[in-house]
Amino acid sequence: MSTEEFIKMMAASELPGAGPFSGGGTVVHDLGNFNFSFICLKEDFSRTAFTTELINNWNSTLQNRNIPGAFELDINEKGDMIRKHDKKKISGSAFQISRGKSLHHGTMLLNSDLHTLGKLIKLDEARLSSIQDRATKSIPSPVTNTNMDQNTFVELCIDSFVGKFGVPTNLRSKIEKLKVDNLHLVRSHNIEAQLLKIDDVTELPAEILETYDQLCSWDWTFGKSPRFQMGFSLEAEKLKLKFDVNQGRVVGLEFDKDDDDHRLDDLLHALSTKENVVNFSGPSVSKYISDDNLQKQLAWRIDQWTDYKRIGVQL
Repeated sequence: MSTEEFIKMMAASELPGAGPFSGGGTVVHDLGNFNFSFICLKEDFSRTAFTTELINNWNSTLQNRNIPGAFELDINEKGDMIRKHDKKKISGSAFQISRGKSLHHGTMLLNSDLHTLGKLIKLDEARLSSIQDRATKSIPSPVTNTNMDQNTFVELCIDSFVGKFGVPTNLRSKIEKLKVDNLHLVRSHNIEAQLLKIDDVTELPAEILETYDQLCSWDWTFGKSPRFQMGFSLEAEKLKLKFDVNQGRVVGLEFDKDDDDHRLDDLLHALSTKENVVNFSGPSVSKYISDDNLQKQLAWRIDQWTDYKRIGVQL
């Protein structure tokens, strides 16, 4: 999803957004979309090792329990977990290898609001056609819920991890060293697991807060986006503009210039000056436009006057 479409999605929903270190496609989070992370040594990395273990446990559990609405799972050619009988996607994954460790994290649609999910990730064809880029296009997949409760899913994740790697012998000592009030040991089928409950008053380690600030920044949220060009018309199609955007910043602007129209002169001057950084956002671009009518039209066309603080982005 391009920067412009990402902004549009968040603006329309007034929901916060963030980009993970591992990349991957767009994911919509709500209380029915559970998330898991699987971390192991780099040499043990496999795109499907954990999900295969999880699916085996999942299908085995269904044979032994009566879980209304639940169904058997499988893995498709891309490594996504799917409903076995009709191939509908119920989980997507992303991966990263860093500092000798591998991270596999993914989603699990337990009881998500699929109607809202569909509206958020559906791209507006008219706006999409105005964007030119070389970004890898997302391929939408039909999705469905698994209808499994969260506690059962957590048990399956724990069993799958322990089944592959065993139980850590020094888990309790590691937890005591962290000295975090909301960190506890829980038991599932005679297996101890580490549980951290996070709320608005939880004191988190400084490293987590630093990462949070990074993920909220404009440079991270939009600055990692591929270069793209976006064109649109204003003032009843009389003024046509084309923005060149690289890493979330405007690096060029083309338009049909009227020699008597100087309303874009300040913006052009700002773009020609190395000291100025003009983000591709309504607030950043419109401050160089003195004409009120053009300012409003331009800001609305870029991001619908998005309140970036409300969606968790620090300008």
